[in-house]
Amino acid sequence: MMQTEAIGSDGVRLAGEPTPRAALLWLLGGCALFGVINALWHGPWGALLVLVADIVLNFLIFLWYCRDGNLHQFQRNIWWNMAVIVFAVPTLCFYLWRTRPRGQRLRAMLRSLACVPLLICAMGLGAIAGLIVSKII
Repeated sequence: MMQTEAIGSDGVRLAGEPTPRAALLWLLGGCALFGVINALWHGPWGALLVLVADIVLNFLIFLWYCRDGNLHQFQRNIWWNMAVIVFAVPTLCFYLWRTRPRGQRLRAMLRSLACVPLLICAMGLGAIAGLIVSKII
């Protein structure tokens, strides 16, 4: 398959390896889904839900980091990988600073900071949807 056939007009890969944008969309969807589940489930299962949500969302952050690193020819090693998993926010900020050329670093940092309220909104919308569903059921 040719490279031009696999990428849609919005930059999200339609087949094969996802782009960083596709990984971000999965992360947003995961936040919304866990917002729904969190609103529906309370009690002893709450701790298990938090653990599962942390693992899945951390994996999606790692997926974005891997795809973006491939896009920018960043040589990852075990220490970078562990740092992204354990200290996601500061490591990703440092990663963005190292991988972006001068003149684009501040823009990349601001765009990453703009993702935080976007992820919170996705989880909030998921929680609202979960509350609505719980009232219907």
